[in-house]
Amino acid sequence: MTCDAVAAALTVENLSWGPSTRLPIIHGISFNVKAGERIAIIGPNGAGKSSLLRCLYRVNRPLHGTVRIDGDDIWSMPAQAVARRVAAVLQEMPSDFPFTVSDIVRTGRIPHQKLFFADHEAEARKVSHALEHLGLTGMSQRHFASLSGGEKQRVVIARALAQDPAILILDEPTNHLDIRHQLEILQSLQQLGITVITTLHDINHAASFADRVAIISGGKLTAFGRPGAVLTNSAIGEAFSVQANRYTVSVRPGPHFFFSLPRTTQQENQQ
Repeated sequence: MTCDAVAAALTVENLSWGPSTRLPIIHGISFNVKAGERIAIIGPNGAGKSSLLRCLYRVNRPLHGTVRIDGDDIWSMPAQAVARRVAAVLQEMPSDFPFTVSDIVRTGRIPHQKLFFADHEAEARKVSHALEHLGLTGMSQRHFASLSGGEKQRVVIARALAQDPAILILDEPTNHLDIRHQLEILQSLQQLGITVITTLHDINHAASFADRVAIISGGKLTAFGRPGAVLTNSAIGEAFSVQANRYTVSVRPGPHFFFSLPRTTQQENQQ
């Protein structure tokens, strides 16, 4: 499945955000995303990854800097116009309302609906395609509350695809999923043909999934570029305070890593 929307470029310029100017969580972040690129954002817990994503999908208004879609500042655009171009999949699950899977996915079409002029056949087709792409057709009439955590994750991703976005932003989309479904989700995202920006905990997944990788540490962008260039032992070690050992495998693209605690940390834990 590919989305009908045309992929969009994203430009982030000197972006800073925090609850106040005295408490910035992210600061001075700049990078460019080409239309159709897949970007993986990695970094330790508390680095500012989710805060950055909230700026990209127009929830956190920057203290400084801009976020632009195809050159347009998202805060100069109506909220609905941004919602038609950017879809977000969050870590937080929706409340367990008594809705079916199909009902939940159908809400992704809300930004595109016009009063009294809904094309019900086209809307149903978008929902059907999203359900099929995530392997949810057979459970479309099940209640959302009855699903497992992994199934719920697939439903909220399907809802975002039904939105037919030019940019899809995801915060840890492989959470709650077993290994097979993690790989299936990432493979599905690779086939969309739109711009995809996602945070990932698994560095090996990031290396094989993304066209480019961003490393966020201490609220700053410490590296941005092709996985092979950015994901080095030193860059990973400094960001995560671990000993990283890079290796390559013939069956999957990108560098891969083994991890261990630095010797000083190991010694402290043994005392």
